[in-house]
Amino acid sequence: TKMADRVTQLQDAVNEMADLFCNSVGVLQHTSESKIEPSLQDSVPPQGTEGSNQEPQPPMNNIQLFSTLITRTAQDIDALIESLPNSTYTEELQIEYLKKLDSENKKLAEKLDNLIGEGDSMLNDISSTLRDIHDAQLKIKKE
Repeated sequence: TKMADRVTQLQDAVNEMADLFCNSVGVLQHTSESKIEPSLQDSVPPQGTEGSNQEPQPPMNNIQLFSTLITRTAQDIDALIESLPNSTYTEELQIEYLKKLDSENKKLAEKLDNLIGEGDSMLNDISSTLRDIHDAQLKIKKE
């Protein structure tokens, strides 16, 4: 499960990086000066903060913020990748490991079959004893 946790963390970090890139592009588009061809100027509605009293942040603050967040996320991704186990398992090693697991599985299955047999034997003994007790009680009631 440790491996799955790391892979999940890595996926989350990659998703966060994608979000940061998308948001940074969106902020750049929002804060950049529009370069509209003069002939189209009249047909394009003006962009701005109509109905909003907020002024956009200066672009340098956004650049610094997103560069810091992207750098930190990239470092997190690098650290997560480094923490993943190496893929040194060759096909032969994997087959050997699977054979070992199969052997252990067979031994445990045999042990389970023996325990089930013992359980069945005990159940038969208990049932026989209960029948004997029942028969003895009936015999006592008749006397």
